[in-house]
Amino acid sequence: MRYVLVEMKSLSKTSDNQKELAGDRVMGDAKAILGELRDATRALVEGAPTRVGRAADLHRALDVDAPLGWQVYRIAIAVDPLSTLPFVPRAGSMQRVLRQARERGWSEGIVAKMASAYEHFNDFVARTSGSRGNFDALIASYENEASGQIRMSYRAAAFRANARVWGIRARTDYRAVIFQEGSKPGSETLSLVHGRIDVQSSRPNAVLALRRGVIYDMGGAPVGSLGTTRVLEEFCSKPCPRLETLKGTDGESEVLRLDLLETATPATFFGHQLFPNWGAGEPQTCWGVKALSTVPAEVLLIDFLVPRAWIDPRTARVSVHGNLADMHSVYVDSETFTIPAKEQVKALGSDLQAMHTPDVPRCPELVGKMLASLDCAPGDFEILRCRVRYPILHSLTWPIVSAPQ
Repeated sequence: MRYVLVEMKSLSKTSDNQKELAGDRVMGDAKAILGELRDATRALVEGAPTRVGRAADLHRALDVDAPLGWQVYRIAIAVDPLSTLPFVPRAGSMQRVLRQARERGWSEGIVAKMASAYEHFNDFVARTSGSRGNFDALIASYENEASGQIRMSYRAAAFRANARVWGIRARTDYRAVIFQEGSKPGSETLSLVHGRIDVQSSRPNAVLALRRGVIYDMGGAPVGSLGTTRVLEEFCSKPCPRLETLKGTDGESEVLRLDLLETATPATFFGHQLFPNWGAGEPQTCWGVKALSTVPAEVLLIDFLVPRAWIDPRTARVSVHGNLADMHSVYVDSETFTIPAKEQVKALGSDLQAMHTPDVPRCPELVGKMLASLDCAPGDFEILRCRVRYPILHSLTWPIVSAPQ
């Protein structure tokens, strides 16, 4: 076996600056080109023979399919030209729009302006990237409004692919964590609700493993594991998916026996775990939830409730992490493996009714029952929520909030 020594040379600061300047030029030119196309599209909408006040009016006026009419309308109403990129039709679809506009009474001057702007856009794409796919990826590599939407389309495609590969999917992957003072001095008690809403399998032998919650201290070290899951049958679908405990080489694991349900039938499951009186008296300065995405899901929803006196809601933030070689390593070493995904944490206040969401049916009632079982008053807590669309499979989402300075 031969070994090759490769000398690694660091890029000079000048190279970084040149790259940044080149990116700025591309983004500036892209904004101008897309601005021209946006303005021409707006003129097309405003110049329609019949009044157009929404996307449905436009697709009827042009007699094109509804998604194409929506794309064109979305371009016309955009404020930031860069945000229009995900909606710019491909060549065949745009030619259909132009042809229909001519046939259905639009002014030739308006149509010609639209055709010219689209031609300028295609020329720019060819010069800078060679193809539309390459151009979209190029724009996505820079920080701008459009890039978030493009990355979301990648995540949606990954969700659909993973759902087929693994034969399982969920509409919502839900976690709710309640922090409260423990019964021992200096300790805390943590209560976790985890749910899978409209989880379904496309294979007759599908099971879904559930990882038991683990408590980590502020330094990232595990300090204990939550107890066995208690099924919240009142909030589960009927029949309730069966939960089984399996013993393996590295301990016990819990699985949902979806194979006992009819294939492709959506099922909903909620479970509860409790870890009382953890902590050795050292004051906590931050509280958060490390949620590992282990099932292809359309939405990951994380709610965490922390006593209002403990935190400053303005410090709430979220980061996403992942390690392909060892997906569980990010629980302990999150910072090394950060994924550039933009998510948000919102403070909902203390009213449980603010937790209403189509993602989790009866969410306020569910959390309210957990609080009541802990003998806690909702008004004592700040509710923080992180909603992630198409979470990246095997990534860890980590919303966190800090104590006041």
